Amino acid sequence: MLNWVLLVVCLAFCLFLIKRHSFFASNTINRNQLIGFFGFKLFIAIVLWFIYTYYYTDRTTADIFRYFDDALVLFRNRASHPDFFYKCLFGLPIDHQQYNALYDEMNNWNHRSEFQLFKDSHLLIRLNTVFCFFTNGFYPIHLLIFTFLGFVGTIGIFKVGEKFLPKSAKLFLVLVFFTPSILLWTAGILKETILFFFIGLGLTQLTRNTPNWILFCLCYIGIWLTKPLIAYLGFLPLLVMLPPVRTWIHRSIYNYFTILIICILIGYTLLFQPHFNCFEVLQHKQSEFLQLAKISKTTIGLPALTENHSTLYIGSFQAIKNALFEPFRPQKGILVLLTIVENWFFLGICLYFCFQFLQLKIKFWPQNSLLLACFLFVFPLLLIIGFTTPVVGALVRYRIPAIPFLYLGFISLIRKDNGVSKLIP
Repeated sequence: MLNWVLLVVCLAFCLFLIKRHSFFASNTINRNQLIGFFGFKLFIAIVLWFIYTYYYTDRTTADIFRYFDDALVLFRNRASHPDFFYKCLFGLPIDHQQYNALYDEMNNWNHRSEFQLFKDSHLLIRLNTVFCFFTNGFYPIHLLIFTFLGFVGTIGIFKVGEKFLPKSAKLFLVLVFFTPSILLWTAGILKETILFFFIGLGLTQLTRNTPNWILFCLCYIGIWLTKPLIAYLGFLPLLVMLPPVRTWIHRSIYNYFTILIICILIGYTLLFQPHFNCFEVLQHKQSEFLQLAKISKTTIGLPALTENHSTLYIGSFQAIKNALFEPFRPQKGILVLLTIVENWFFLGICLYFCFQFLQLKIKFWPQNSLLLACFLFVFPLLLIIGFTTPVVGALVRYRIPAIPFLYLGFISLIRKDNGVSKLIP
């Protein structure tokens, strides 16, 4: 009974923040509407909970449960094994042989990729463990907290679009809030929820007249701890969006723009070298994921990566197609069918914006810093996902961070120089 009372208190606190906190103030949508959006997102989180409880019943493979379950193991052993508990919680060295029995119970703590550039589950397990101190491991409260964090992140990303494209804010609002994959996979105890929280909260600092750089840096560290790849790929786009750099881009001629692109390519190379070779990392991740795909029922074909580096360029088109539009044909499964509908929607959106771009005969202005930043983040991420991810469920979730910025890039492509969209009155 006490757990349900605490759940109601937490829900009331979330609603109070939406109603009163300045972060949720917007010229496009009022606070009552935001409460309605949050209620709908919470409903989707509950639906996802029921799907993985009664339809996909293997709890050990369900991401909405497995990190929470590992946190429960850690939390329940805090008294009997305090040394193990605090070392796991604070990332201190541990004698693995001494605690083999506990590691066997925690299915995801040691499930780490050789290259931590792509993923690490420890942050999500640690967050759930900390929350357990006042939730007592009651799953619905964790579900509420993480859904609210995902909602905050979505609001933060929307506010970036509202700042840079004010006349297209309603269009961006609908696209960001109601794209099925974003709605579904940022609701619940998932990495994408935390990732969106850090991205959205951090980016809002770029829209303020006096950014809180400490909060911005903390959010960037949070992104790094959740998905290091996003932190790597986001560095240069963030640099482009800083006010001094934006001013430089707007004042530069096309030749300087070309020099900037060359510098960016060199920067990416230096970022990954000399620690490891980017091409070898992609090959390894593709091979690793193809092994995992053997036990999956919904897979797609990947462009082959051989020792010849030219295969990276030859397969780029298929990689982008995989990341955005696969699967395209009807298949069995509730979530797969939802993905197919979304992919058809993506195709329609892409064709629509391309048609409008050609019809309006807009010259591609290199001074468009927003478009440049979106391009630098979205396409490298989609290429990596398209080359390395054959499993449909993983592909849909991995591409989620790219989708809002793909929308932003499309909208900025057809806007006037003053930021007013040609399509939205």
